[in-house]
Amino acid sequence: MRIHSDVLTTDDFYRAARAVSEVAPDIYVDSCSVHGSRSRAHGYEVALRGSGRRHVRRPNSGRFGATSDNSYAATYHDWGWWLAELYRLDPDMVAGHYKSAEDFHRQTEDKYLSVMSI
Repeated sequence: MRIHSDVLTTDDFYRAARAVSEVAPDIYVDSCSVHGSRSRAHGYEVALRGSGRRHVRRPNSGRFGATSDNSYAATYHDWGWWLAELYRLDPDMVAGHYKSAEDFHRQTEDKYLSVMSI
């Protein structure tokens, strides 16, 4: 996922995965690379993966479909909890088609608001 932020650093992505481990166990940041951004100070490309029994789908490589390595994709809800934690740190972050924390919570119908209390 491409993320654009004026505030976040690469360390924040790893910290966010640990911060939501209670509601999204067994997730980890598989890769994180820094890129330019036209809308924010930094752009990042982040791959979130899961290693638990509930992680059964292979991640999409973005080029040729599912990867053939031994990793598994994070679930929709894993991404939701993780993004909610990042939006707590930077409400103005752009992540994929979510333009802000307000937009993210509106589109996800506030499913991930309780992460704020973790």
